[in-house]
Amino acid sequence: LARWLPPEEYGAFAVAMSIFYLLAGLHTAVITEPMMVFGAGKYREQLRNYFKKILWGHWFISIIITILFSLIALILINTERQIGWTFLILSVASPFMFLLLIARRIPYILVNPQWSVAVSSSNFFIIIFGILLFSKLRILSVESTFLLFAISGTIAFLPVILFINMHKKIEKVYDISASYQLIYKDHLKYGKWAVVRSVVVWITGNLNYLILSAFSLEYSAVLRMLQNLLMPMQQVLLALSHLFLPVFAKASSDSYYLEKKVKSSLTSLLLVTILYITAITIFGNNLLNIFYSGKYNNYADLLPFFSLILLPAAGNAVFAPALQSQRKTKHVFISYLISSVSLIVAGLPLITFFNIKGAIIMNIISASITLILLVFFYTKENRNTK
Repeated sequence: LARWLPPEEYGAFAVAMSIFYLLAGLHTAVITEPMMVFGAGKYREQLRNYFKKILWGHWFISIIITILFSLIALILINTERQIGWTFLILSVASPFMFLLLIARRIPYILVNPQWSVAVSSSNFFIIIFGILLFSKLRILSVESTFLLFAISGTIAFLPVILFINMHKKIEKVYDISASYQLIYKDHLKYGKWAVVRSVVVWITGNLNYLILSAFSLEYSAVLRMLQNLLMPMQQVLLALSHLFLPVFAKASSDSYYLEKKVKSSLTSLLLVTILYITAITIFGNNLLNIFYSGKYNNYADLLPFFSLILLPAAGNAVFAPALQSQRKTKHVFISYLISSVSLIVAGLPLITFFNIKGAIIMNIISASITLILLVFFYTKENRNTK
């Protein structure tokens, strides 16, 4: 999209996606994440009934989100026409985009992760094909892209419905004892803290797009464009963070063994991260030419600077699961909370004076604060257990 859309239009897309990530985080907190817990536990003997009611809950929440978001969009159209129309299309598309979040998780409950891979792969190829087709037909825009996301999410969800109906584990199981009220009570009870956590995490990763858009949509486009080139390493860090959690959990009974695992993991991750930063620094201009046709070459000098955020991110990917493995999730939450508060307080002044550079500085500072706090809590906890 950044290659073909004008910077301001791509900036509107970046802002809209940042809002979608907030909505998706809330949806995940009350629907998808509790589903992973209760579907594999409390309601595992009545999955078809449970999934059916989950879908009704999804549509209920999605309709509320659509109505509220549409009202905001209609207000914005009078002042910020581009943003307003983008938000309006997103409000209509988001319920169908949320289906992908559910479709990716249900196979894990049924212990068939390959179906989740198939769902994600089909979604990826549909979107890539759609964007190339829209570009060829000269109808590619932010609005058509969100409609494509909605279509892709729906298509990816349909095989999951088939999978549920044919899966042996739930073929003959249908128990109506679990009422809507009981299921939604469980989800809301679980999700109340997950909602707070999702908002905090969203602030650290997406608030800058909103602040930058107040000055120029092009600034939001540039930040998103730079973020895209760091995304592969960030996804690696996220995946390894999930992988480290069970590894550290097994070692958590022995503080010395856990510390050894943490140190070796941190050393390996930092080496890989430094190699990635080096590659970004050396080949940054070439990457901008390949992916964006030279459209953003004026901002090439910001890429090596922005890539430094991967260093504290690598540390966070190790120390957060290390604390979680010791059941100190409160410390992880506090670390991200303080980091997000610092971003809110310092973000606006820095962006006001330094624009995109200010946003990058604030992102690096925020990630570094998170790391410092995680290391502090981990060191304190490990010292107490020795």
